[in-house]
Amino acid sequence: MRKKDELAREHTCMSHAHPSEMVFVLLGRDAAAPHAINAWAAERLRLGKNALQDPQIQEALACARTMTEEGRKWVDAPIVEEVIENPLTVIMRQREMIDGLVRRANAAETRADALAASNKTLSQRVDWADRLRDDRALLERHLKNLLARVHRDGGHYTERYGLQKAVDDADEVVAQLLLLRDTASARGE
Repeated sequence: MRKKDELAREHTCMSHAHPSEMVFVLLGRDAAAPHAINAWAAERLRLGKNALQDPQIQEALACARTMTEEGRKWVDAPIVEEVIENPLTVIMRQREMIDGLVRRANAAETRADALAASNKTLSQRVDWADRLRDDRALLERHLKNLLARVHRDGGHYTERYGLQKAVDDADEVVAQLLLLRDTASARGE
């Protein structure tokens, strides 16, 4: 097989080789290459690993014939590097890109889960704050109603002087009323 075909195709010896596995390359210009290929094919047949009509054996024998026929033309020919990327390299790079995307997706999912959890917590806090605001408004309404009764003015005193002064003055009014009640009670009234 020609170098460019070996590197470009999916199902070749090189594509099936483990990255750390030893391989041996025979060049077409090497006069011993066709003999080595024929010996390899004969040994595969002898071991029963292949039959003569198997594509692997037929391809090897055709390669040996081609090397015999055109091998000499490559002896002094200049080597022009074709930029053909090894499919395994491409696959590994794509795998790395996919792994990177998966890591980014997992990180985004983790952030989304954290955000969802914090949104749930935030939602719970907002609900709690709303309940507190409602409770505060109810308590303030009750307090203002009570102050309006103490000051006997329908809430005008609180609006005019503010809540704190209205509470302080109401405390004084209630203290005086309690004193009057206690005094009357002591006199037997």
